[in-house]
Amino acid sequence: MTITRRRFVEGTAAVLAYLGLGGTSACAPASSTGGDDTDPAGGDTTDTTDTTDTTDTTDTTDTTDTVDTVDTTPQDTAVPDRLVLRFDEHPELASDGGSLYTTGPGGERLIVVRTSATEAIALSKVCTHRGCTVQYRADRSDLRCPCHGATFALDGHVTGGPAGRPLASYPATVLADRIVVDFSG
Repeated sequence: MTITRRRFVEGTAAVLAYLGLGGTSACAPASSTGGDDTDPAGGDTTDTTDTTDTTDTTDTTDTTDTVDTVDTTPQDTAVPDRLVLRFDEHPELASDGGSLYTTGPGGERLIVVRTSATEAIALSKVCTHRGCTVQYRADRSDLRCPCHGATFALDGHVTGGPAGRPLASYPATVLADRIVVDFSG
């Protein structure tokens, strides 16, 4: 398995944050005012760091990358193919319409949205057009890419270009005190 520099840095930042050793400028989100790149909680997530990856064969002309707050929830190490999001640690997911940007056990960059009392969705938060971070719009019940305007339904399919492929989706199960996202298959 080949690991990209970006995935290595993201994983390292998550480990450092979990250990309480974060805070280096290379691992922390850049702070700025204004802009359209915000996380669901309303915080600015614009990062202007050059993230050109020489091992990546995709077009990297647009080097603007959005960075979200790293979720420091300890993963269930006994089951590496699932992500457990407990409501006492993520109260934003305890009620309908709540959402969370997080990272899966394999480094998957996700957005999880609680769509009803008994349902949630987990999708890749990486736009399939140019790799920007999509934003959840609760008022429209969809996801929008701030870079070029692509829109996606909550099942991940494209509802407006320029993206041509759907977002990856992962089964999510709502239990009494948590949401479990399955990556096994």
